[in-house]
Amino acid sequence: MSTQHWGFIAGKLGAKVAPALPRPFLIGIRGVSCAPSLATETHEVVARPAYDDTFVLLVPSALPPYVFAGATHPYQRDSKLSPDVDGDGRGDVDCIMPGFFELTLALEKPYPVFTLTLPGGSSLIPAFRDTNHDGRYSAAELSKMSFATAVLFHTGFDAPANSEHRSSIACQTCNVIDLGLMATHARAHGRQIDYVVVNAEDAIKLAEQSPFRASEDIA
Repeated sequence: MSTQHWGFIAGKLGAKVAPALPRPFLIGIRGVSCAPSLATETHEVVARPAYDDTFVLLVPSALPPYVFAGATHPYQRDSKLSPDVDGDGRGDVDCIMPGFFELTLALEKPYPVFTLTLPGGSSLIPAFRDTNHDGRYSAAELSKMSFATAVLFHTGFDAPANSEHRSSIACQTCNVIDLGLMATHARAHGRQIDYVVVNAEDAIKLAEQSPFRASEDIA
């Protein structure tokens, strides 16, 4: 992975890359898989327990970008913890909208948990809801802004047995090993990580503008 290439993309997404990153910067690319390598095709967003999105972590050091799989979308199609906005008797699950966020390492043991807020500290996160519970997000659903609260970044469906977190109704998720690496870098930089969620199509457009584009990068 080209550090300069991803640095260019991060800068376009709002990272302060000059003269250097002040703290870790995480890009969540929604709709493209990185297992076993970055996919050449995008896919629709579906609420399911799967690490079918790509995360790219850049850190304020000479280390190359770290790419790993995860989910920027929820797992469930309804939840008693979600509001029933259309009155059908089933809680309507949120999926956070693409945008710029801050992650703060709030808990380290037994497994890391980050809180997700807007850059100003607000915990009201713009989102859209799956009101018909099909696990997908129609044009009508995407057009209606909602707000998710108490959004976290934590372990996912493959979490260790003693983890309190393994599902998601708006939270961001990944494997515990990758989450631990995020925590290590956050701990070294004020316990915070800048985080941006971007749709795969938009990430591809930015990648095509990069003067450092390499064949192994998303393109």
